[in-house]
Amino acid sequence: MVKIYKIWCIVFCFTFIYSCKEDPKKYGFQPDTAAYFKFKNNSNWIYKNIANPTMLDTVFGNGAGEGFASRDAGLTEISSITLNGKSSPQVIIRAEAIATSNIDRIAILTKINNILYPSPVIININGTMNSEDSTNLVKLISFDLSGSQYEDVWEMTLKNHPYFSKLYFAKNLGIIRKTLRTGETYDLINYTPGN
Repeated sequence: MVKIYKIWCIVFCFTFIYSCKEDPKKYGFQPDTAAYFKFKNNSNWIYKNIANPTMLDTVFGNGAGEGFASRDAGLTEISSITLNGKSSPQVIIRAEAIATSNIDRIAILTKINNILYPSPVIININGTMNSEDSTNLVKLISFDLSGSQYEDVWEMTLKNHPYFSKLYFAKNLGIIRKTLRTGETYDLINYTPGN
């Protein structure tokens, strides 16, 4: 009887100790990070070449993942999506909240001939985007795109990128304009959010 009592006491003590353990701190995305760079599977973007409107590029979002990753300081929110274009290279957008307050890191990778080009890399500090690489970032308060007005668009001028010279991101739409190194420009004409 004494053995059973001791076993129950040990079980109770371990249960009590582990139940008192504090949940790890969670670091979520800032609203701007989610609005500009987080998308669901089956999202679909259709772009037209502004010099030749019959040339279209359809981009499908797949491989989307989101959740929390365990880091030393706690759990950090992460997301990733792969954008596969019919006539453009694969683009992977990855974001992670940094395990300190109000900082997110976004990497936009382009895959060309099985080589990943990690540009641009952006740090979102308290809602202000800053480049971690040689990308030049400018926030456009108002931006006209084929007769449609967009507000708060991030213009990214990429240096030494093999395919893109500029990318334009709008809230809840993602890339709305792509300017290529060839000088061609593709504007967004239709966006369907995924699920």
